Amino acid sequence: MRPWFLMLCLLLAAVLHAASWIGIGQGAFVLWNSIHAFYFQQSYAAGVLPLLLAGLLVAVIAMLLLKRLSWASIPAFAAVILSLVLLPRMGRAALTEPFVHPMQLVHWGAMALTWAGCLWLFVRARRANLT
Repeated sequence: MRPWFLMLCLLLAAVLHAASWIGIGQGAFVLWNSIHAFYFQQSYAAGVLPLLLAGLLVAVIAMLLLKRLSWASIPAFAAVILSLVLLPRMGRAALTEPFVHPMQLVHWGAMALTWAGCLWLFVRARRANLT
């Protein structure tokens, strides 16, 4: 049986990563608050990494659709490593920061879904290998 909820979690993470990349590249969310946008763009240095991460998550979903759970662990592991590289480049987002841009919240949500989905996949793969 295919893990539909896991694939949905990973798909949502991929869409949010791609949306954050497109939104930053196209200057989206600038009209929300120009002061927040200015400080966010000054601290953001991820470049094309969110799009690469979205591609890795789509590869994981493709492997799950093909029922290749053990193969899906390879791009999932690469996605976790890339997410760790991406973390310091995502811009400052903390409750103590005076300016938190809404796009940072989208990006943090995508990161949380990525980690949850990849860990969920690793647990499923481990259980499948034990049986």
